[in-house]
Parts: sequence; structure tokens; C-alpha cells
Amino acid sequence: MYAKWTAKQTTVTLNKQDGTGGDSSVTATYGSAMPSITVPTKTGYTFGGYYTSPGGAGIQYYTANGTSAKNWDIEDSAKTLYAKWTIKSPYL
Repeated sequence: MYAKWTAKQTTVTLNKQDGTGGDSSVTATYGSAMPSITVPTKTGYTFGGYYTSPGGAGIQYYTANGTSAKNWDIEDSAKTLYAKWTIKSPYL
């Protein structure tokens, strides 16, 4: 007999930090790249990815275009990632 191992899956909430649109959550598989997402928008700001702490602090798991920046390596049963927003420079 052989053991069969299945990677743990986690529901990850995507906190848009006052942004709109885009995905609200994903299912992440431990040890695998994050699934692609549709990014949110926020008037006057540029989206900079999703991070483990508010305001773009902590570890980045999503890039600005909604692709994986890092394999999922958190064993919590549920986790929230937070959007990073950078104010756009005014047009001259």
C-alpha cells in the first residue's frame, strides 16, 4: 500500500481596500501558484497586487496584472489578502 497525499486547499478572501470589481476570493492550493484573477479598479489609483497585510505591507501573492507572484505557502484554513493602491500622478 502507498499513501496518497492531496495538497490542502484554502479559501483566500481578496480585500479590495475600497476598490471595485475584480474577484472577491480564490481557492489556493498549498505549494502551487496562485490562480489568475481579474483585478479590481479604484478611481485615481493604480492597483499594485495583493499582499498579506493592509496597504501593500507583508508578502506579495499577486502582481498588478492578476498573476501569481508567489506559490501559496500559508496553512491557515482561511486567509485574507489586501489590495495595494498607489495614487496616480496628476496629468500636466
